[in-house]
Order: sequence, then structure tokens, then C-alpha cells
Amino acid sequence: MSPLDWGLGHAARCIPIIKDLLKNNNQVYVYAHLHLQQFLALRFNSLTFITDTRSSFSYGLEGLQKSQLIAAAFKLRSQIKKENRECNRLCDEIKPDCVISDNRYGFYCHGIRSILITHQLRPIVPKPFGFLKNRIYRFLDRQHKHFNNIWIPDRKQSPGLAGCLSHPQIEISNTKYINILSRFSGIDLSKNLITPESVLIIASGPEKHRNEMAKIALNFVEKCRHITIIGVNNNLKSEKRIHFIEQPSDAKIEQLLISSEIIISRSGYSTLMDLISIGRSAILIPTPGQTEQEYLAGLNSRFMVIAANWKEAILFLENKEKLLLELSMKQQNILEFNNTVF
Repeated sequence: MSPLDWGLGHAARCIPIIKDLLKNNNQVYVYAHLHLQQFLALRFNSLTFITDTRSSFSYGLEGLQKSQLIAAAFKLRSQIKKENRECNRLCDEIKPDCVISDNRYGFYCHGIRSILITHQLRPIVPKPFGFLKNRIYRFLDRQHKHFNNIWIPDRKQSPGLAGCLSHPQIEISNTKYINILSRFSGIDLSKNLITPESVLIIASGPEKHRNEMAKIALNFVEKCRHITIIGVNNNLKSEKRIHFIEQPSDAKIEQLLISSEIIISRSGYSTLMDLISIGRSAILIPTPGQTEQEYLAGLNSRFMVIAANWKEAILFLENKEKLLLELSMKQQNILEFNNTVF
């Protein structure tokens, strides 16, 4: 198995799949960067890790810039070829029964059942590159054909959570909707488990971005009695009213998701699946320049409060009574969504 190295989201959504594989007595090898290995090793003690030594993808607080997108596009083909050579080398050594790739288009091996996990069959193409949309989709379709199966972590009935990303107008062969993937399951939120005036901030994305996100959050700490920020390194020290947790256990994250009065996060798909699965609404702030996050935020505004930036999120906090009422209404929408038979 190999999750894409773009923050922790792809590794996080592999957790329920790894649990099922281990439950059925499979030996699981994970090819990933060191920080993803550390993340998974905290949750599993029986995985065999193989280190991916290639450079990790990163972007600044201002989001993805046009120049970065162009550079990434030029590198994509060569990266896929290198990835595939490495996958074939590993398959020759390990001789696995199956290869599972989370959004890594080169991680497949002909002759061995290869599965691609993705919710982006039809990604949102940034406006400057709109004229290339059909060419990009044809390229992705060619990559899809290298895999025996494509698992889509969403509901089959459109729009699900990913909308047109996971529900293309023309059906793609060998696809299977495997429902929402999350480490967490539904909790009875009718019990009064909320800690008053508590805020949970989920810092996500590459490490540099998570730390910068946490520093910005400090600007409005005076508006909250208790604030917890997860996903940041230990260089930021906890104080009386603010706590930093770099790598909390899943049990700790679940407890914080249940008990925090207000949750603030980016609108990444894995985070969205976790929030929906556990039944909590939150303030979502799309990462600037990430068209996918902007689209997902707008699509799921019936479940979440959407802030264009941190300044707008602070304005929401200043009218807390109105914010809590809106979160409660959207949380009811989540409950109805989760109870829908599909």
C-alpha cells in the first residue's frame, strides 16, 4: 500500500482499509515517506515500512501558485514513470497478492491486482488551465486503465460528498463506490459532552503549512477560553489556555471532535469525511489556490459553515450565539445525511 504524500489525509483514510486487511490476517507493506510512516506506526505495530526517499510536495501559506502548478504538471509524467519502476521493483522483491495506491498514479504492477483509491476521477482544473481540461481528463483515463479496480471513497448516489469530482457524467469502468472512509464512526451527540468555550483547530496539509496555520490561529486565542491545535510540531509550546498536540491518537482526536464547542479546519476531503462520519459541523477555511478545497467547501455548505479566510472565521466567532445556532442546524443536516439509506 502507498498513500500520496500531500499532508496526512491520504494516509488517514487508509487506516480503515489497513484495519480490514490486518483483521483478515494479511501482511501489509507500506511504501511512504518517513512522516507518514510515523503517523501510521502510532496506530499499527505490525506494518512493514519501506521508505520513499523522494522529495515531498510542499506549498506556502498563500496556497498553490500558478508557477507551482506549471512546474508540477511538467514533472508529473516523469514522476509517474519513476513511481512505477519503484513499484515493479518492490513487487519483484515482495511478490504481493495486491497493490493498493491512494492517489499515486504510478503505483501499480501489471500481472498483480492493482487498486487505485481516489475521489478525484474528474478534478477541478484551475481557470488558467481550463483549456487543457479535456486533455487532462484523457490523461487520467489512460492512467486509470493501468489499475484493475478504482475504489471511490464516496456514496454512489450523486452528489455524495465529492460531487462532480467522484461522479463523472460518463461512467468509468472498474469503479466501485466504497462509501465514506473514516477512522471514526457515528457517535450519539445527543448527550451533553461539549466543553463550553472550547475551540479545536485541525492544522492540515504539509508540515510547514500546518505550523504557519497554527501561528495565525494564535491571533484570536483571546476570544476563546480554551483552544487546542492538533497537527503541529513541538516548537510551539502549550500555554494555560492553548494546547498544541503534534500527533494525537485517534481516540484523542475523536474525544476532541466530540467535546469541542467549535471546530475549525481546512476543507480537505479526508477531514470532511471524518467530520461527517462523527456527526460534527465545523468552520471550514479552504486553502487558497486549491480549487478542490474551494469546490468541496461550497458543495458541502449544507453541512459546514464556510469562511473565505481566517479574518472571516474570526468574525464568525465574534457573533458566537449566531454561529452556534448555525452549526447546530447544519449538524442536523449531517444527521439526516448519515441516516439516509443508499
